[in-house]
Amino acid sequence: MTSLLHEITCEPTTQYGVFLISGGGGDEPDLGSSTGWLFATGDYVVVRSASGVWNAPDALLQSWDGEPPHPGPRWSTVQTTAAVFSHSVATVHNLMHDVEFARLPLPTPGRYRVRGYTGDRHQLRAALERADHHAARTDPPAPVRGVEHHLLQFWPDPETTDAPQSIALDYEQEQVRRALRRQRGTGP
Repeated sequence: MTSLLHEITCEPTTQYGVFLISGGGGDEPDLGSSTGWLFATGDYVVVRSASGVWNAPDALLQSWDGEPPHPGPRWSTVQTTAAVFSHSVATVHNLMHDVEFARLPLPTPGRYRVRGYTGDRHQLRAALERADHHAARTDPPAPVRGVEHHLLQFWPDPETTDAPQSIALDYEQEQVRRALRRQRGTGP
């Protein structure tokens, strides 16, 4: 049976409908690399809001020692991605990296599965856009709060037995390959 190791809550404000979870640095995330609402790119997990409306979703992040059980019927939308974290902390921040909202301890650096849960994306989009009309009239303007909710669960990837040192080395080698491709103009 799996165990919950750490749990944190935060309200990350979105910028351009996005907030980020970084695993230690590296290149900026490639926001165009996926059309999904939850995906990994480089040393980042990208979480897209249901709307481009400026909002502060409630986010519950959990670190587990294995694949966690399903949290129940409240969550109608689920997406899973694989990520590599070069440090043993997942840091939640905005797109510009100027605000850090929370830090989730992870067991070790390495490869992780990340499963995200949220509500019905179409209903959320409509509710966020309705709420935005009210929030925009406040003085000063404020992000929409309390409409969108996320549960983000992290656990070590069971398909890898690599030691943390080799994961960090793999990550560094991938960064060098990306830099060379950019110099040659052959890719990100």
